[in-house]
Amino acid sequence: TLCGLCAEVCPEHLSMGEVCLSARQGMTAKGKMPPSHHDFALRDMAFSRSEAFTLARHQPGFESSAVLFYPGCQLAASSPDQVARLYAHLCSSIEGGVGLMLGCCGAPAQWAGREDLFAEMREAFATEWERLGRPLVVTACSSCYRMFADHQPEVSLESLWSVLARTELPADTRQDIQALTIHDPCTTRHETAIQDGVRRLLERCGAAAIELDGPERTTCCGFGGLASFVNPAVTDKIVDRRISQNDADYLTYCAMCRDNFARCGKRAIHILDLLFPGADDPAARPDPGFSMRQENRGRLKRQLLRDVWKEAVNEPATD
Repeated sequence: TLCGLCAEVCPEHLSMGEVCLSARQGMTAKGKMPPSHHDFALRDMAFSRSEAFTLARHQPGFESSAVLFYPGCQLAASSPDQVARLYAHLCSSIEGGVGLMLGCCGAPAQWAGREDLFAEMREAFATEWERLGRPLVVTACSSCYRMFADHQPEVSLESLWSVLARTELPADTRQDIQALTIHDPCTTRHETAIQDGVRRLLERCGAAAIELDGPERTTCCGFGGLASFVNPAVTDKIVDRRISQNDADYLTYCAMCRDNFARCGKRAIHILDLLFPGADDPAARPDPGFSMRQENRGRLKRQLLRDVWKEAVNEPATD
């Protein structure tokens, strides 16, 4: 899973995740890694790099951006309408212009040991970031945050949850939920500012936080490291063990964590379900599945071009 929990519980802090990743990189370079292991995840990533989804713009009416919002491909795939509402909120809350970039940070390539592909994606991001004036990048996805922080230190970076924790909440923020069990994404297990920001947001929404093992001992949801594509039976056991730790509804701030919990029958919400509510019972929202995830990404781009940048957009033909 590459989640890092092994190093937390090991008395010698040995990270088997790093050992496994190094082995993958070596096997891939030597042509020994079975392509089928990661093929589907890499093809899904290819869609997120395509013209159907990618976008990099300044806020309408601005020629520069103080902030560049990077929602990540999986949040866009899971909750496209909330991403659109969130971008509008950021534009109204932050001075100096809020740019938007839709794309993939390259995490699946890095997890698959594809150093060549990962380097290509980092270069593509850097090119667009430079073109937009090197603004502060605000990420909604913990995996995106991890990839940028670890591999592109030249990028000024902050988590969306830290930003929202110190700004005015949206007017229709949900305030009727009593308590939620927090699951922290494994990719930011040591990022205390992000974890604290989420808990402040939850408190401001009037909900109590139920802790599990604490952020540093959080577990993988099954998506990180692409383990679910290689051995779904094992990763389902990992998820089942996590969701059985508490009977209350779970709250997380990673789209894939929420969707994987929902896929396995756990009532779970993303924190955006509190800040930008839609369904009456967001914890019952199903996992969209991979086909719908791609459709949602494409629909989000078309919606933003039409509603934010006032461009004529052709909807794809349907049978």
